[in-house]
Order: sequence, then structure tokens, then C-alpha cells
Amino acid sequence: MSKKREAGVQSSLTEDDMKSYLQEVIKEIQNARKGNNNHHK
Repeated sequence: MSKKREAGVQSSLTEDDMKSYLQEVIKEIQNARKGNNNHHK
């Protein structure tokens, strides 16, 4: 992506959108880690 397109994407997202998106990503990561931790090597 060009710098202009990145700036356009960023300006279209509000801070609340970013926070909620990050929370969903963190949940997915935590769930993946829990699943991986169940299998001890």
C-alpha cells in the first residue's frame, strides 16, 4: 500500500474502532495460547 492509502485507512478508523479491534485480536491470541498450553511437550 502507498502512504496515501495507509493515511486514508487510518483516518477512516476511529479510536474506538481500533480499541475494539485490538481487543478482539488479543482475545484470539489468548485463546490460541490457552489451546497451545493444554499440550505440554
